[in-house]
This record gives sequence, C-alpha cells and structure tokens, in this order.
Amino acid sequence: MARISASTAGTKIITFTIVQRLPASVSTSAQKGYNSLVQDTQRTTERLKTSLRATQDLQDEEVTELKNDFKKQLTMTEEDQQLLDQRFPNVFLDLCSKHQAQFESTVQELKKNRLKIFKEYCEQQMRDRQDTSQRLKTSPRAMQDLLEEKVTELKSDFKKQLIVTEEETSSYVKDLDQQLRKVVHDFCSDYQRLFERVVQDLKKNRLKDFEQYCEKQKRDTQDTTQLLKTSPRAMHDLLEKKVTELKNDFKKQLTVTEEETSSYVQELEQELRKVIHNLCSDYQLRFENASKESKLKDFHQYCSNRYLN
Repeated sequence: MARISASTAGTKIITFTIVQRLPASVSTSAQKGYNSLVQDTQRTTERLKTSLRATQDLQDEEVTELKNDFKKQLTMTEEDQQLLDQRFPNVFLDLCSKHQAQFESTVQELKKNRLKIFKEYCEQQMRDRQDTSQRLKTSPRAMQDLLEEKVTELKSDFKKQLIVTEEETSSYVKDLDQQLRKVVHDFCSDYQRLFERVVQDLKKNRLKDFEQYCEKQKRDTQDTTQLLKTSPRAMHDLLEKKVTELKNDFKKQLTVTEEETSSYVQELEQELRKVIHNLCSDYQLRFENASKESKLKDFHQYCSNRYLN
C-alpha cells in the first residue's frame, strides 16, 4: 500500500476514519490471535504452560505489532498519533479474562487430581495395615513421616506442571499444601486411635498370660508340701522373671521410638506388678499358715513319740 501523507485535509479525514474504525479491525485481529492461542492451549499440559501474565505479554506484543503495522501505512502528525493511542482499545481485556478463567479451572482440576491421588494413597496405607501385626510395624510417627514424604512428592510434581511466576506458583502450592495437610491430620488422628487400640489389646493379652501363669503357680502350690518348697521370696523372684519375659516380648512387637516404647512398657509393667502384689500377699499368708501348721504338726508328732517312749 502506498504511503499516505497526513498533511492534507482529505488525508486527515481518511486517517480519522481509519482510526474510528480501528476498534472493530483490532478486535477482529485480536480474536483471531486469541483463537490461535486457545487452539494451542486445548490440552491441560499446554494451558498450564501459559499463565495469565504470559497471555497478557503475548497479547501486548500483538497490540504493539498491530499499532506499528498501522502506523507504517501512514505519515502521521503528532496529533494523529495521540488520536491513534487514544482510540486504540484494550480489546484483549475480555480475552485475558477468558484465559484466566480457563487457567484457574485447569489449576483447580490439577489440585483435585493430586488430592485424589493422596487420599487413595492414604486408603492404601490403611488397607496394608488391617492385620494387627502389620499395624504394629508402623508407629503413628512413622506413618506421618510416610505421608509427609508423599505430600512433598505430590507438591513437587504439581509445581512441575506450572510455568508461572514464583509468586503465582507459591500461592497455588500453598493452597494445595493446606488441603493435603488436612488429609494428613485427619488420617493420622484415626491411625493413632487404631494403633493405640492394637497396643492396648497387646497389653491385655500379656496381662492375661501373666494372670494365667500366676493361677498355675497357685494350683501347683495347693499341696502344703509343695507350698513349703517355695518361699515367698522365691515365688516373688519367679514372678519377676516372668514379668521380664513378658515385657521383652511386648517390646519386640513394637516398632516405635524409645520414648514411646518406654511409655507403653511402663503402663504394662504397672498392671503386671498389681498382679504380683496381690498374688504375693496371698502367697505370703498361705506360706506362713502352712509353716505354722507344719511346725505344729511336727511338735505334736514329737510329743506323741515322747509319750509312747
């Protein structure tokens, strides 16, 4: 196209007319550019590579290109250029809003997907530990560490999908992190209760074993002769040995920290010592009575022998 001088009145009318019609022309060009952008970002992975800021930068380049192309067609006065700048619309605002909505929707879907993956991972951890012995191999603290590791992995993967500014990435990741940590908190609270229940059952079993052992000692010493063969001190030592055996077996079932193990073992030991105290008190009384009866019987026998002689 030949260059047009803006020095004549006729040319000014032409320039003004072109400028007046500019919004529709630019809007059409912008829409074509936007349609091209949409086609390029139909796939989720591609859309996430183009943030709102990146879209605005691309569209600002389009605006500049259109303005420069228009100016090349005219030899314009300063007044004409000002008129051009005033009339040149920001036709990309609506297009940017559309892309922002699409981008945000895609990010939300990506977050929902990572959240779903994490919930399924948590459910799998619970299924893997339905058996009591398996659950005891993973303490609540170890489970939390396992989930924290998965959270870090999902956040890292989420960040890799985003090609946005550090500030935007930080905001999106923070929101995902909050949602993931809520799942961690709820899951670990439930797991803590289940783990405690298993530990309590384990303690009850060890306590039951000890009570049965004590009952056997009582049966074995019902006969006075057998009773007198085992002093109260010897019986106490026998029970202490059994307590140590049960405590060690109980500790082997737990894969928790030394601090947690100590707490659980202390609780078990307190219960076991109550049983020892009750049995040894009863045994002491029985032994003393049997000893008196035995001595009295020996004395009567002695007297009888003396009388017969």
